Amino acid sequence: MLYKDNWPETRDRLTALWRRQRLDRPCMTVRAPSGARVSWPKEPADPEGRWLDPAWVLPHLQASLESTWWGGEAIPSYLLMGGWVACCQGATPRFNNQTIWIDPRPVDMDRPPAFGLDLDDPWTRKYERLYMSVVEAAGRDRFMVGQPCVLPASDLLAKILGTERFLLSLAERPDLPPDAAPRTP
Repeated sequence: MLYKDNWPETRDRLTALWRRQRLDRPCMTVRAPSGARVSWPKEPADPEGRWLDPAWVLPHLQASLESTWWGGEAIPSYLLMGGWVACCQGATPRFNNQTIWIDPRPVDMDRPPAFGLDLDDPWTRKYERLYMSVVEAAGRDRFMVGQPCVLPASDLLAKILGTERFLLSLAERPDLPPDAAPRTP
């Protein structure tokens, strides 16, 4: 692992943890500024680029990895929050330099749609392009690429319906089973 000085020891400790073996101390992750001087990319003019453009994300990822001390069992990695756009379910994402918002969309609660991953959605395709470019940059052993950053179901529904409508739906329809949505082929 390129950015982890004690990777063999870390790998062994994490392996022992997952095998439920007793260790001399708890596993822990500590991330702190390393003090390394790095070249940070200039913020993109379009906030969407901050989250989805490999030409900006990859240099930012590199600077982030290089400027971090990965202590204990911390594994060099980077959060690709752009994965939220794969959760839009037909809603519209809005971007700023701090986060991604998803505008609510109309949903007929008497006939809720089948929420699923639409591989043809343009936002999903943009995220896939970014994710695959990060996987390529990571190679076999430079840093870890985790699973896509997607929203948990309750957050996703709150984004799609709007928080108030989501909470009211929980109160007004507590008996609506999770599999009540019609399935699409």
